Amino acid sequence: MLGAMYTTTADIERFRDALTRLTSIGQTPIALYGAGRVVRQLEPDRCAGDAPILGIIDDDPGKHGSHWAGLAVISLEQAIAAGVKAVIITAEGKMQDAIWARRALMREHGIQVMCCPPRFGGRTWDDCLIHEQDHLTAQANGVAHEYAQSYPTPGDPGAQWLREPLLGEVRPGMSVCEIGCGSGRWTAHVIASAADYFAVDYSERLLFEVMEHRFAEHLAPGGSSGLRLLHDESATLAGVPDASCDLVFSMDVFVHLKIDLVHQYLRAIARVLRPGGAALIDFIGWGGAGIEHYEAHVEPDNRGGHCILFYNDPSWIEASARRFGMSSSVVAQSGARFLVRLERGGSGD
Repeated sequence: MLGAMYTTTADIERFRDALTRLTSIGQTPIALYGAGRVVRQLEPDRCAGDAPILGIIDDDPGKHGSHWAGLAVISLEQAIAAGVKAVIITAEGKMQDAIWARRALMREHGIQVMCCPPRFGGRTWDDCLIHEQDHLTAQANGVAHEYAQSYPTPGDPGAQWLREPLLGEVRPGMSVCEIGCGSGRWTAHVIASAADYFAVDYSERLLFEVMEHRFAEHLAPGGSSGLRLLHDESATLAGVPDASCDLVFSMDVFVHLKIDLVHQYLRAIARVLRPGGAALIDFIGWGGAGIEHYEAHVEPDNRGGHCILFYNDPSWIEASARRFGMSSSVVAQSGARFLVRLERGGSGD
C-alpha cells in the first residue's frame, strides 16, 4: 500500500480518469465514499463530466440527507438499493484503511471498489490486464468499448497445449495454488472445482482491483472455492500452509523469470505440495526454436538491451527440483515453450 498523502493535482487527474473509465465500461451509477476533505479537494462537481455520480456515502447518519462537495450524502444501504455498480473511496490514510477494511458488503453486492488517492501502485503489465478485463466488463454490460492494445486478446482462454494438461490434473475438491494469477485468465478454468484456492500474485492492484471483483462469489462467506488472495513479493508463497496443496500451477509467468528466481519458487512449491501433489509450470527454452523466436521477434527491438523473457533449460529445472525432493519431466512442448510437471517424491541431492 502507498503511504498516506495529501490530495494533489495528480490525484485529481487520477480521479477524473477513474470516473471516465468506469463510465466507459458501464459500471454506473457510481458513488463516492467519504464526505470529508479529500472528496472536496477532488472537486467531483467539476471532474464528473458525463459520469453519473449518485452521491457520497458516509458512515455518519447525521450527514445523511445533507450535501457535500455538491453531492447528496447517503448511506451505504441507500447506495446498494439504488443499484450502484462502482464505489470510489475518497479518503486517505487511516480513514481509507478503515473504509477499505469494510468493503466486503460492497463486494458481495457486485460493486467494484477503487480508491482515490490510489491505494496500490501500478505497473505497465497491470494496466494491460486491467484494460483487458475492463473490455470484458463492458461487453457484459452491453456497452461498446474500444480495445486499444494488441495483446492480450480479450477473452482468450489460453493456449490449448497448456490448457489441456492443466485440466487433466484438476479434480473436484482439490486444494490449488496458482502463482501469478494476474487478472484470472487461468483461474477461471480451475476455481470452480477447488475446495481451497490460493491465488498468489506480485501485484496488489491485480489482486484487489481485479481478482477480488471478478471472483467475488468465491470470497463470500461459504464461497465454494475458499478463495484466498495472497500478495507475495518474496517468492516464498507466503500465506500458503505447508503440505496443503494438491496442485500448484503457473502459466505464462515463469517465461519471465531467471533460473535463480525459479529456484526460489521451486523451494516454496516443494514446501506447499502434499505428498503425491503435482505442479505444472511452463518455460521458454534457448536453442533451436528459442533462438529463431528471439531473432525474429525480440532482437530487432533490443538495440543492445535484453527482453522481458528469460530462457531456461529443462535440465536446470530438473536440477533445482531434485534439490528439493521433487521429480521433473517435460509433459508438453510448443515451439520454444515447454511445460514441466513437478511431483513430490523425487530423490534429493
